[in-house]
Amino acid sequence: MVKKAIVTFILLTFLTATAMAGGVAVTAYGVRAVNLGGAYRALSNDWSGAYWNPAGLAFVKGWNVGLSTSFITPTAKLTLQPYEGHRFFGYTDKEAQSVPKTFIIPNAGFVYGMDNGLSIGFGVFVPFGLGATWDLYNPLPGFGVNADFPENDNVSDLAVLDFHATAAYQLSDRFSVGVGFGLTHMSISIEQTVITQIAMLNPLLGPLANAPSDHFPTQQKLEGSGTGFSATFGAMWKASDKLTIGLAGRWYSDVKLTGSVLAEAYFPSNPKAVQILTAMKDAGQLDPATYQQAAMLFSGTKQKVVDDGDVEASVPFPVNLGIGIAYQATEKLLVAFDAEWTQWSSWDVIQIKNLTDLQGNPMDAELVENWSDGIRYNVGLEYNVMKTEDRQLDLRLGYYFDPSPIPPETITPSIPDANKKHSFIVGFGYGLGKLQLDASFSYFIVPDREVTGWVLDETGGNENFPGTYKINAFEFHVGLGYSF
Repeated sequence: MVKKAIVTFILLTFLTATAMAGGVAVTAYGVRAVNLGGAYRALSNDWSGAYWNPAGLAFVKGWNVGLSTSFITPTAKLTLQPYEGHRFFGYTDKEAQSVPKTFIIPNAGFVYGMDNGLSIGFGVFVPFGLGATWDLYNPLPGFGVNADFPENDNVSDLAVLDFHATAAYQLSDRFSVGVGFGLTHMSISIEQTVITQIAMLNPLLGPLANAPSDHFPTQQKLEGSGTGFSATFGAMWKASDKLTIGLAGRWYSDVKLTGSVLAEAYFPSNPKAVQILTAMKDAGQLDPATYQQAAMLFSGTKQKVVDDGDVEASVPFPVNLGIGIAYQATEKLLVAFDAEWTQWSSWDVIQIKNLTDLQGNPMDAELVENWSDGIRYNVGLEYNVMKTEDRQLDLRLGYYFDPSPIPPETITPSIPDANKKHSFIVGFGYGLGKLQLDASFSYFIVPDREVTGWVLDETGGNENFPGTYKINAFEFHVGLGYSF
């Protein structure tokens, strides 16, 4: 009975966390590109072009090296709907806030442009990442064993690194192409809580299961890692001295994730129910095996129900395609615009393999996410304030709009991407000889999202977390570049 109760939970936890890097793709590679809102596919003329559009690297002459660091601070608040219409299941009935945390994301790269029109480069960047930490569930007074129930019960942390080599070639004074290939590495750690309703698990026990001993939580922790591959491609056309058009895309292979799953169930303490079950066993109404399983559900103990060190999954990451234009409106003003499509629908049906219970019985199953594709729009302005032989100062403004691909039936607090995002960015670039310093600040406006209706599996375990989501986030980016 317990094994069946946690199957859906294992599936939900195992892959929803990784969905978190998909739902919040990290676009922090190169501060100038970030400052322009990501409208960089028609520019891409520094070391960060390995990510945005490798074709732009063909117009870099000599060496250009750089690094950037992003400080990303998301904060989320969630007011859950009452679980199944009442409050006696341990989920908080007050507004909860995620534990404040600043994610530090470094990126670096270089490019070398030759006189024959060929450029080569290498970069290390983080295309997906972030996470969240919550305290959403606490066993109610009178439940039983809860002394060691974790304070923070929903915790996720994920990072994907891409080690990426690129090559670009300038076919003419106005046209170039570029390609790149990379090795990706993903690491994940996540912990979550799910509820199982005893009556839904076994209707015969329903009359014995009175609140708060009518359910039990399962706390599960997963750790894993895996590798995959990536590719980028792009083309750039300088239509005139003022107008440039860029087209680029990114592709990721499925990551073969291997990891471990530990799940522990916290059963309520109900001595009266155990006494009734014992009397039924003594009267011959329950066989010993059934009695042992049923009595455990009211034992007030913590039991390990899964301890599997060899879980596997094939985790997809979305294809991204974008087109951009850059227009030198005046001698001092540059205007850039990009639109990019991301195939979030790759998060559809995902198979779980090698999941077993403590007795080694297989628990293979699938997860349905039903994400939707999305289109992001990016706009950037750059204005040159000062330009001398060895000094240059540029002021920049950026904006982008990015929808959330997550439907109500699969939304969870592990993904701080509850709704569409409006990002406003301000910053500058200062050149001193061969050295370039860039900095920017981003602020996000995310409308509140109201999600109604718990989606439950056959045991009462929740597959979503309905309620009111409030998101606040800001970022600071700083970078250094050097050309020689």
